[in-house]
Amino acid sequence: MASFGLASATLQKGVIRGPEQYIPNGLKFEEIARGSWDPKQHVADMKADGCDASVLYIGVAAGVYNIKDRDLRLACFRAFNDWLGEFCSYDPDRLIGPPLLPVEEESIQDAIDELHRNVKQWNIRTAQIPIFPWKRYYDKFYDPLWAVAQEMEMPLAFHRGLNRPFAFGAPGQGGPFMANQVMRDFSYCMPFADVIFGGAFDRFPNLKLVSAEGRTGWLIHFVQRADESIRRHGPWSKVKLNRLPSECVKRNLYSTFIEDRVGILMRELIGVDTQMWSSDYPHSDSTWPNSRKVIEEQFEGVPAQDKYKMIAGNAIRLYKLS
Repeated sequence: MASFGLASATLQKGVIRGPEQYIPNGLKFEEIARGSWDPKQHVADMKADGCDASVLYIGVAAGVYNIKDRDLRLACFRAFNDWLGEFCSYDPDRLIGPPLLPVEEESIQDAIDELHRNVKQWNIRTAQIPIFPWKRYYDKFYDPLWAVAQEMEMPLAFHRGLNRPFAFGAPGQGGPFMANQVMRDFSYCMPFADVIFGGAFDRFPNLKLVSAEGRTGWLIHFVQRADESIRRHGPWSKVKLNRLPSECVKRNLYSTFIEDRVGILMRELIGVDTQMWSSDYPHSDSTWPNSRKVIEEQFEGVPAQDKYKMIAGNAIRLYKLS
């Protein structure tokens, strides 16, 4: 029998909870936050927290990628995406739902067709792809999808919800829960490095990709190491890019964070214009219902212009919000 827990950690059994009170599992459906499944309540909870709009990443649904039967797998993609589209249709100016794209089929056309279907039916603003596909993102197999996304000005997001045996901190590897939690944030290095050094941004310079819920502090080392690598090892390995990796991060790769003081303080190195705050409601990392207080603490000393960009402006521009 299925049960619920940390996916609705902030509000359980009708009680607003902090980390000391989280119930990790065993909850019945009626005991989780109503905003987890009721869009009217979700919007009300957002407003109570001072949040005007939200992109909804639902990691548990990524298990659809592991369904072995192709027809069933594609049917589940469509079913989930339609549920999410219907959920967000309650208030499409505030609720942005990225459908899952089936990028692991024999042809990338399946992903493109599902993207077009969701644009037509649900008028989506973004879509979601797995962080760890079996065919990594340096492969030109994905070029038709990158081309369509660029033409449509459609940002595509990686989310760490899909676990694979080779993923950093995958539960199947064993190990302490919190060790895996920390390791998983560094998982985003793989798709970022693959699209950059695979030359995707040379071929599609206006493609926009998003690291969803991956935080930003790790990017400080990433851009430093990536730039150093192309300078030292690019010439002899015959790898040449039109732009430095750090420039790609600042222009093409958006990242979201909940609490990341290091990323905020070192924002100039990774791009003030591509970092976006999130509340992660109603999951266990969420700052709800105290997001405004946390924002003030996290952004202490940050100029108002930079603060506005990172908590609202960049998302408004990327997702074409009113």
